[in-house]
Amino acid sequence: MVLLADLVYLLISLCCAIPSAALAVYFAFFMWNGLDLPIGIDGHADWHTPPLLTSSTLVHNALLLLIFPVQHTFTLRGPLDTLLRLMVPEHYRRPVYSLSAGLALGLTMYLWQPMPQPVWTISNTTAANILSAMSMLGFIGIPVAISNMDPLGLDIMGMKKPLIKLLGWESGESPPGEAGLVETGLYRLVRHPAYTMLMVGIWITPTMSVGHLLLSSVYTLYTILAVKYSEEPALVREMGKAYTDYMDRTPPFIPALTKHNKSKRT
Repeated sequence: MVLLADLVYLLISLCCAIPSAALAVYFAFFMWNGLDLPIGIDGHADWHTPPLLTSSTLVHNALLLLIFPVQHTFTLRGPLDTLLRLMVPEHYRRPVYSLSAGLALGLTMYLWQPMPQPVWTISNTTAANILSAMSMLGFIGIPVAISNMDPLGLDIMGMKKPLIKLLGWESGESPPGEAGLVETGLYRLVRHPAYTMLMVGIWITPTMSVGHLLLSSVYTLYTILAVKYSEEPALVREMGKAYTDYMDRTPPFIPALTKHNKSKRT
């Protein structure tokens, strides 16, 4: 009976994790706009007459870009987190959060109104290809960075706890990824390498449209504010001096060419 319950737990977690992961991967191609996808940041490349840029479109997309930040902030630490604690059993909260994050991102992409008017365009084919490759490497770097502290991304996708239960790690054996403060891999260079990779992915592009610029600006601003006022204060409360010392040694997003100075924290 216990095994059956654990399998059900794993199955439900998988049903939450798979669509979330699929939508996250789609977001990379949505931003890249390099394939003939049904939905892309700049719409369809074969448009003969792109849609006009209007104030209503700008406001619509700006409000749309608040969906994911609101979900991310208030589901982790806020009113929605309190609601989840009341309505969802503890062991299902991470899978539900993972699914809700994916759905928030998916809804943003689905309702997005393209604003393909160019801000800049790199016409040189070689340079454009290099920038596109760098952007894709940025998106590929996100799961690489996550895997430095969360092997295979199991925890962030809500799969870690069901596997712990199913494989019997609760009996005192330490499961993979329970290392606390991580300073290996990309975390030796910056404190938030996944966010650094995200910024590389969304900012480095041969063609920056108005819509692309809006999305990149809003998500970058949110990332910086969320790290400064939510994520890092929580990490300091959790790890204490170990994390503040790590902050003194390591910059948040951009690798330092010289020794990091604690007075330059952001």
